[in-house]
Amino acid sequence: MVFFNRKIALAYSLIPINEATSTELQQLKWIGPKRAERILQYRTEVSNILVPADLVAASGLGPSQAREIYDHIDWSSTEDGERYNATVIFVSVIASAATIVFSISRIEIDFSTTPHNLYNLALALVLLGAGSSLLDLLLVPWRSPLALLSITLTLVGLTMLATLLIFSLTSGLSTDFATRVETTFMFLVFLLLIVYLNNGPSLHLGRLASKTGIVSELDAVAMIYDYGHLFLAALVLSILAFVNSNLWFEEIFSIWASVILIINGFEMVKGVSPYVSNLSSKERATLKFLLHQEDAQHRDSPELLQRVAGWWSIGSGLLILYVVTAFVFL
Repeated sequence: MVFFNRKIALAYSLIPINEATSTELQQLKWIGPKRAERILQYRTEVSNILVPADLVAASGLGPSQAREIYDHIDWSSTEDGERYNATVIFVSVIASAATIVFSISRIEIDFSTTPHNLYNLALALVLLGAGSSLLDLLLVPWRSPLALLSITLTLVGLTMLATLLIFSLTSGLSTDFATRVETTFMFLVFLLLIVYLNNGPSLHLGRLASKTGIVSELDAVAMIYDYGHLFLAALVLSILAFVNSNLWFEEIFSIWASVILIINGFEMVKGVSPYVSNLSSKERATLKFLLHQEDAQHRDSPELLQRVAGWWSIGSGLLILYVVTAFVFL
């Protein structure tokens, strides 16, 4: 039956990407002998090619090249493997939906002053950014210009809010308006940090898949991600110590951050990079495959430094839990 379906696909000029031989794969534009063999190796070492992102990693094609041959490929597979990192999709959808609901609820009806108009414009940009992110996740089979649009709109909106926050605190605007801007900015920054810490490694791996010479970038990004947990600990403790706004999401974010710090701290103590441990099993296999293509290896931080950072992360997480508990019950 599989052989029969394969013959039908070839008859209609569709190449069954998960069954084709090296010669058959080379019927696709941009696929030569080396890339064909690389695809066969990916199918053996990682998984079947289930989504366009897999094709980019397996072949080394750029996203635009993969998009050009998308309609010439039969994507069917007898293997029910992991198509996407479910955690990444879940966190992205929840964060985008929460941003949309929050932004709509915080838009000011008062359009009489310039600060209020700028506040509304910033929220509108963030709202459009979250909407673009949802469309990218739900409607597009691979990373599209919508992803870049989403990031750009969100960052511009956050920059406007940060500027407005500084202005509101120094120019004598009403306390209510300054508090409104502050709570809006903090809530959106918290969501951004949650998305980054949960999804950062997976999103970065998608960038690496179509590049060569990935080792230096991988080592740098993994180190920033791993030791960024120390910044997270300092940020949360500073918020708990110096910001007394009684916002319900401060406590929720702090508890979430403490759990992340403790879990990833134990990974560092064991000598495992949190960047790697946050990848799914398929993504780790893909990373290993990409490194093998360059005959290279990801270099972890020095063991002693990593262990110290790990224990610091664990201690900070436990301290944050203690402080939040004290705030709640005292």
